[in-house]
Amino acid sequence: MPRTARETSNTGIYHIILRGNNKQNLFDYDEDKIKFLYILKDVKEFCGFSVYAYCLMSNHIHLLIKTGEKPLEEIFKRIEGKYVYWYNAKYQRTGHLFQDRFKSEPVEDDEYLLTVICYIHYNPLRAGLCEDLNYRFSSYPEYLRGEASFSPSFITDIIYPLQHFGSQPFFDFHKSPTNKLCMDVESSTSYRLTEDAAREIIRQTCGAASVADFQRFSDEEKRSAIIRCHENSVSIRQLTRLTGVSKAFVEKWLREA
Repeated sequence: MPRTARETSNTGIYHIILRGNNKQNLFDYDEDKIKFLYILKDVKEFCGFSVYAYCLMSNHIHLLIKTGEKPLEEIFKRIEGKYVYWYNAKYQRTGHLFQDRFKSEPVEDDEYLLTVICYIHYNPLRAGLCEDLNYRFSSYPEYLRGEASFSPSFITDIIYPLQHFGSQPFFDFHKSPTNKLCMDVESSTSYRLTEDAAREIIRQTCGAASVADFQRFSDEEKRSAIIRCHENSVSIRQLTRLTGVSKAFVEKWLREA
């Protein structure tokens, strides 16, 4: 079946999602995320596009960009190629890392532009990766402090959104999460983690190598870990078996996330 043609944005602004192949992690350590951001900055300067928002999750990435001289396909071919080359060399692996085709949606009006920026900034908080919007691997710290949290160099082009919407309305809009739907990672029932893969995600997420280890955590630590592991494709049934937390509590925490 032929692929559906991408919908073109009249403004040149797109919300992009890059996903790990078969939902696998794109980042194993903070060092990997930092490397990706340096690659993003380098390709941005070479291709001449603007970044209005981003966040790096475990197995996917959200970006809000405005294209310049280069088309989307060339931009992300460069980004993905550079990162995969580095990642494969570091972990002594071969093969694909990103899912074959990145997702994109056009952003055509001011209201939706601000909605997507806010949605991207809330993504790590909803997934339990942080306790507030000041997530290290998102663009929010650059808006908040006017500097990147991992480097003295800017990645996000904060001037246009802040001047266009006004600084106070921009931050006021972030005081509560938007209820409007934005493009997100597709849920799929066709892919399931193996038990060993689920166990390894739990270990990497919170350091628990067994049910006994997990049961030593406080309720809040358990809740945070459950949410983060589920975001990384560990099923409710696997979470129940591998953590010793009852299905009722797992479902309750995920509903509240």
